[in-house]
Formats: sequence, structure tokens, C-alpha cells
Amino acid sequence: MKIIEKNLRQGFVKVVPSSDDDLWHLYNVIYKGDEVYAYSSRAIKSEQEYSRPKSGERVSAFMGVTVESVAWDKFLGKLRVHGIICHAPDIIPTGAHHTLNIALNQPLTIVKKDWPKHLLDRLTRASKTEKPMIILAIDDEGFAIPEIKAEVVLIEIFSMY
Repeated sequence: MKIIEKNLRQGFVKVVPSSDDDLWHLYNVIYKGDEVYAYSSRAIKSEQEYSRPKSGERVSAFMGVTVESVAWDKFLGKLRVHGIICHAPDIIPTGAHHTLNIALNQPLTIVKKDWPKHLLDRLTRASKTEKPMIILAIDDEGFAIPEIKAEVVLIEIFSMY
């Protein structure tokens, strides 16, 4: 994870997650009531008289949500931050519900009223982690491939038969 900017007087940290571990760290750092800002897309429904009721134009914009829930999808490699839109361009209504899909290498800004020391330490540790180490163990009957990361060890065992 790369920490781009940290301003604790204004209560924000801007980061760019670069691995699945980073998304896991963010999942544990973002709490209900925080504000998260990132680029996202939203369908804007047309208000014209003859427009189709379910048609809409998809608009990409920088927006912020007040967090209600956070979900981490390990298999898709995405962090989903659901909440109420608190900051958006004029064409997007504030006060509506929205989910920010945070992917790898996508910058986001987390705003908290108070940053506890353990959360700042967690982000700092995540920014200093090295690349994962992969070990290959081969036997007559199969092989195993453990991947050692900063916080977890993933082991896949394969049988030759």
C-alpha cells in the first residue's frame, strides 16, 4: 500500500492499495461513520418526458460516502464501501445510497474525526510490507505451494493422483 498523503489535522489519509492484503487492511481500518472518497460510476436517470423509465446514463465522478458498511471480496479482489453520498458533482444527488467499489491501484481518501494510533500503525505497517514469498515443496505423491504474505499464509496442496 502506498500512503500518498496524511493530514491528521484535517483528519484524512489518502492511500493506494496495491495488493489483496492492502484491501484487507482497509477493510479493518474503515469504520461506520467514516467518510471515504474515490472515483466511482453511477447511473443517472433521465428526467425527460419521453425517456424510458429504466434507462440512464452512466457517469464517472469523484464522490464521497458516509460509511454504513464495508465488505471485502477476496475472490474478486475488491473492497465494497456502502453508504450515503455526502459529496458528489451536481448531477448526482447527495443523500442517496451508493457503493464504492475499491479495486487495486485505485486511490481513495479516508476521513475520520479521530485517528486512533493503532489504525495509523496498521497503515504504516501495510505500506512497508514486502512482496510475498512463494515456496514450492515437491514429493512423489504431490506438491504444495505456500505463499507467505505479511499477515497470512496461503497453502495450496495438489495431488499427483
